[in-house]
Amino acid sequence: MRYRLLLILCLLSAIGVFSSKAQNQGADPYKQLEQKAVDLLGKNYNLSKSFRFTLQKNDDNAMAHRQYIFSKTSNYAIAFAGDANKEDMVQIMVYDANNELVAKNINNSLILRFTPPKGGIYRITFQSNLDTDINAVGVVGFAAKGQ
Repeated sequence: MRYRLLLILCLLSAIGVFSSKAQNQGADPYKQLEQKAVDLLGKNYNLSKSFRFTLQKNDDNAMAHRQYIFSKTSNYAIAFAGDANKEDMVQIMVYDANNELVAKNINNSLILRFTPPKGGIYRITFQSNLDTDINAVGVVGFAAKGQ
């Protein structure tokens, strides 16, 4: 009798652990955003890096800074996805090691495609003038030159 009770308790606790893991996976607000951003890259680009962040409303524009090492032998695409309806109000900018602007998305599109002039460490910024905080994901994809 004790063994049956112990076995039932073990099974119930195992079911509870697995169901709580499943609930936690469903609660990840960034997972769908990440897939949305990856889809923007297109089929010619391979996912290289994903950045998760929150753009927080403040007195100035909300901004997230990330660093990435780019190679001059590849083409790159940087895509953005956020949980706001006004994602088009986000600017993606890339700066070199001298803090010079190298590339910027046009008309606040959700993707920036560019080829760096030289390899090195670059700073990527995602900037928003939204009036609310948003969860967001930026992804970097790469493709061989000529694709």
